[in-house]
Amino acid sequence: MDLFYVGTIFTISFLWDRQERDTFILAESYDNEYAFKIVCISGYSAGTILGYVKKVILTKMPYAITRDELI
Repeated sequence: MDLFYVGTIFTISFLWDRQERDTFILAESYDNEYAFKIVCISGYSAGTILGYVKKVILTKMPYAITRDELI
């Protein structure tokens, strides 16, 4: 089982108007409801928060997320 922690960097390829690829980082969230925020760190959207991961989703460890929980 792969675990991802704060500071994990990952790249996703996706199709928008064309094939694109961005890099993201799992950042610590200071909001009590969320464990992580997902922040874009490449391209035009660098610095944009893509989304949040709620603490209730994390079943295994409070400071790590599995691949299945992330997807």
